[in-house]
Amino acid sequence: MKKIISCTLLIFTLCLISAETFTYTPNFPEIYTSREVALTDNYVADYSTYFSVWANPANAGITGDKFLLPFLSFDMYSDFKKSFPLILSAFDATEDIINEYINQNDTAPLNMNVTGPLCIGAVKNNFFWGIFNNTYTSTDVKTVDEGIVTGGEQTVFTTGYAYPIKLPLKTVISLGLSAKGFIDIQGLSENQPAKGLIALSKLNFEEIPLFTTFGFGFDVGLTISLFDIFTASASWNNFFAGSYTQKYDTLLDLRSFAKKYDTLATMPLEDNLILGAAVKIPLEKITKGLISKFNVYANYEHFLMIFDKEVQIENYMDFLTVGTELELLSTICLRAGLNSEHLAFGVGLKMGVIKMDVGLYSKAWGLNKVDTKELGISFSFGTYK
Repeated sequence: MKKIISCTLLIFTLCLISAETFTYTPNFPEIYTSREVALTDNYVADYSTYFSVWANPANAGITGDKFLLPFLSFDMYSDFKKSFPLILSAFDATEDIINEYINQNDTAPLNMNVTGPLCIGAVKNNFFWGIFNNTYTSTDVKTVDEGIVTGGEQTVFTTGYAYPIKLPLKTVISLGLSAKGFIDIQGLSENQPAKGLIALSKLNFEEIPLFTTFGFGFDVGLTISLFDIFTASASWNNFFAGSYTQKYDTLLDLRSFAKKYDTLATMPLEDNLILGAAVKIPLEKITKGLISKFNVYANYEHFLMIFDKEVQIENYMDFLTVGTELELLSTICLRAGLNSEHLAFGVGLKMGVIKMDVGLYSKAWGLNKVDTKELGISFSFGTYK
């Protein structure tokens, strides 16, 4: 294992030395549903669904057998007061109208993300695996002749194993390790006409530069479940991670596997130690099944930054996220979440293994008041346990 790690580090170092560098920051993909959007996070101490192993590999030792079949999640967020009228008028508006609108509203951002439908995975006998695809795009219109469009496609693989230690009184200690890999093909277009950004009528996809990234990351986690009521967890995501990016000048260069590209090796990707807790409030018997589940979750992210003297933290509450989920008659779910940036709400409908969820969130009413009145909506539908 040490030889493999050493060879990997050597390869990345040689690539970095020989590379003609360029400006680009790769991001590790995030896989989530509208449930996590409504709760404002994927909580490391929540082991109720298949997606819990993405947040913390140790959850595979407690969650039991789970599965994920083709699944679709759509997420869109923007400052709709600025962007929505521009979207509606983009197809028939003149450049003078668009320019006047943007001058009054500074910019018109719009971001969309689609996860699926190629999503499949399973948890069985404490072992788990998964394959996901993720499509994303974002626009930021500044003037008629100046704007930025970013879009891409990600394919993500994950696998891992957890070792549970079962103790008396429904107490379980689980240790888990997972490996993730991803391929990200991202296009970046700058200084495009605003009308083209919204209507996509003037974009020449053949001339957009592309960044192809191959990345990996390892996670390690711990989950302690006490009496099937209290849960404490820790997950160190990307404790060892890296990526390798190739830049192609055009889509044609990528299609022809041209060797005329710049290369950049980045090592490592950002790690994140997350501490979490969860409480299951047992109300099912008291309410005779009316309230089938009432859970409260909390995450504290980037815990290692507290001990980094080079990082100045203005408010330690910025890393705190809390969420709650109320389930009625094992069918209808009501959710809410809060962190430093967002206040979120959502509802869900459970029909056996078929799930349908909606989440709404805003940057205007988080713990930190911000000027951006950003609103978002998320919808997901699929079959998972």
